[in-house]
Amino acid sequence: MPTTSQQVAPETVSRVRQFYAEQMQLIDDGDVAGWAATFTEDAVFSSNGLPAPGHGRAAIEAGALRAAAERRARGARHRHVQSALAVRDAGAGTLRCRSYVTVVETLPGAPPVLVAQTVLEDELVLHGGEPRVRARTVVRDDLR
Repeated sequence: MPTTSQQVAPETVSRVRQFYAEQMQLIDDGDVAGWAATFTEDAVFSSNGLPAPGHGRAAIEAGALRAAAERRARGARHRHVQSALAVRDAGAGTLRCRSYVTVVETLPGAPPVLVAQTVLEDELVLHGGEPRVRARTVVRDDLR
């Protein structure tokens, strides 16, 4: 994260924290359409755990639907646990956010298992005061 970026107001950081809490609960609860709606129409989703980036909200949603169907077929539940969130003002209504996300999976009758530890880097834009993801990069620690 660049050190030249500007600090953001505490109320903006609070709103961003709430945004991420809601976004991660949407995907964990299986509301893929609601989760996808938190991205801009032209968003890009990249990850070292995916064969190629998803370009556009529709492609991002399609990928998430496939992953949700696979989890459902196995009876798996995922929980995304975010920590160490840093929010910086990048100017022109854009925020740069970096955090860690731990993904925990639980299968029926089994103890929870850590399935991924990641670094999440987002470019958020504010639409009417509401954050939307314009670019997301997820780097899994185990695939570096």
